[in-house]
Amino acid sequence: MSYPESILGRIEEGAAIISKFPIVSHDYILLYRNASDSEDFHQRICLHAEIETPYLGVVHVFVTHLSLSEPARDRSVVQIWEFMQRFSGPAVLMGDLNAEPDSKAIRFLQGVEEIDRVKTEGLQDAWLMKYPEPRADRDGTYWRNEVRDSGLTFNALMNHLEKRIDYMFVRLPSDVGLHNISLLDDGKRGYAAASDHVGLMGTFTFSQEKDQGS
Repeated sequence: MSYPESILGRIEEGAAIISKFPIVSHDYILLYRNASDSEDFHQRICLHAEIETPYLGVVHVFVTHLSLSEPARDRSVVQIWEFMQRFSGPAVLMGDLNAEPDSKAIRFLQGVEEIDRVKTEGLQDAWLMKYPEPRADRDGTYWRNEVRDSGLTFNALMNHLEKRIDYMFVRLPSDVGLHNISLLDDGKRGYAAASDHVGLMGTFTFSQEKDQGS
C-alpha cells in the first residue's frame, strides 16, 4: 500500500511472511479496489508462501490486510478463498481484516454466509476453535474499568481494546490439531503501544501416528 505524499514524502507498507523454515515459493494476487471509494484508496493484496515444515511438509500461508471499504472486503474475501482453492493441503490465512465478526466478510470465511453464491468449506476461525466470541466494547457493554473479554485485538492506542478485527483461519488435515491460540499483547496502551493492533499466535499439535512434534 502507498500513502499520499506528505511532509515525510512517499510512504509505503505491505504484507510480509517471515519463516524459520524454508519458503519454497511465493506469489500474490491483487484484490478488488474501487478507486472512487474514499475508503478504498490503497491497492490491497493477498500474499501467499509455500513453507516446507519438518513434520507436515508444505504448509500454505496467506497474509492480507483488507480494505476499510465494506464492499471491497466482501469482494476480496471471495477472491482470497478462490486463491486458496488453487493449493491443496494445510493452510493458514492471517491478517488485519478490518471487519468485525458479525460482518458478511467474516461470516463468509467462517462458512456461515454465502457471497455471490460462493461458500467456504473446511476453513475454521482459530479463535472460535478454543474460545467464545469476545464482546466488542460498545456503549453499555462493560463497566468503565471492567476487564474486557480476551480476544479483542484493536485499538491498543486507546485505554481498552474495543473489537476483534484480526484473525487466523486454518485449514487442517485430520492428524493436526490447534493446540492453542493467544494474543501477543504486552498490555501497553496509548503512545506506549507498539501498534494499534495486538497480534495472534497459534500453536499446533500433530497426532502420535504422524509425529510427536508440535
